[in-house]
Amino acid sequence: MTCFTRFSTHITNTHITHTHITHIHITHTHITHIHITHIHITHIHITHIHITHIHITHTHITHIHITHIHITHIHITHIHITHTHITHIHITHIHITHIHITHIHITHITHTHITHTHFTNFTHIHITHTHITHIHITHIHVTHIHITHIHITHIYITHIHITHIHI
Repeated sequence: MTCFTRFSTHITNTHITHTHITHIHITHTHITHIHITHIHITHIHITHIHITHIHITHTHITHIHITHIHITHIHITHIHITHTHITHIHITHIHITHIHITHIHITHITHTHITHTHFTNFTHIHITHTHITHIHITHIHVTHIHITHIHITHIYITHIHITHIHI
């Protein structure tokens, strides 16, 4: 793609509202402090997930619509999810490979449209009203995600290894 907006610097405290983004390729991104509320997820196929040390308390997931997600080789360690609000996220056709997530806090992401952008080094990003479609993400490191109030239906997961879960 030729019309990519590159951000080589670190972006902190950015507020994005009413953006239309499609076809996002993200590689080697570090995301911290994300707030997501009201997510509806349907028909998720996940294979080869290794999760260790997950602490989940008081999680309600409602209104997550995700269709056709293929995730392979995800390693998650030390996730604490408490009182997360995810609202109105529609994601379709996401291919994620080799994701390492630790300490993720996600809240307040709603209705965002993103198209043709390369994002690197994001910290403290608040996104509202976003619709995301056709996202290809590789080598993402996310830290500090808190998710609460999530409703998920029709999830197909195969080959999951989970150790040390405290609920």
